[in-house]
Amino acid sequence: MQRYKLRLRRRRYLLRAWRKRHQLCLSTDRTHKIEPDTILCFSTVRNEQHRLPFFLAHHRQLGVGHFLFVDNGSDDGTSDYLRSQDDVSIWTTVHNLPLPEHPDDPPLSARQIRQCFGEFLKFLKFNLAGQTALRVDGAWASQTQIIQGFCKFAPPHMIARADSLEEDLKLLTQQVGLSWQNPPPASRPQSPALSEIYDTELEALAREAYAADYSNFGFKPLEF
Repeated sequence: MQRYKLRLRRRRYLLRAWRKRHQLCLSTDRTHKIEPDTILCFSTVRNEQHRLPFFLAHHRQLGVGHFLFVDNGSDDGTSDYLRSQDDVSIWTTVHNLPLPEHPDDPPLSARQIRQCFGEFLKFLKFNLAGQTALRVDGAWASQTQIIQGFCKFAPPHMIARADSLEEDLKLLTQQVGLSWQNPPPASRPQSPALSEIYDTELEALAREAYAADYSNFGFKPLEF
């Protein structure tokens, strides 16, 4: 019975690893150097460049023949140092968000905000599909998921699509006895506007993350 439970646990771990395989990107591959009897060391790192020489030397003395590292967004030269080692293979996480370390740090530039937004959209692709350990938050849930949540209590009276939004809102105001008024212009955002960072790559990432919404509600590329 114990062997059967261990076998099921192993299969569950293998399935989890397969589902999360896209969350890692191969950076440096030297796994062809691994022999059947090579002792392996698996480790995750972030900004550990000053400790790595001692770490590697210690484990090499213990008999480790190859190191497999997952670099979690280091920016202190960790990746460059590891790439210089002949017995190291490196993967990087795709959810690396270069956020400020302290509230008093200078604000992010438009380029940095665009990078953060792109990485966040990559994360959402997996999160919205239930392939991360984090719950889907209402702040970024897809509209399809939100409507499904509403339907547990009551079905919506109307679903407005992006390609007919103004006409749908006018009809809705008439049905409730109100007169239609054009919405006021949006205020200038304090951070860089979406138009300053938007490009075809971000559009493609958003379409991958919110594929159901693009299909169900007629979302189209933005025009500025």
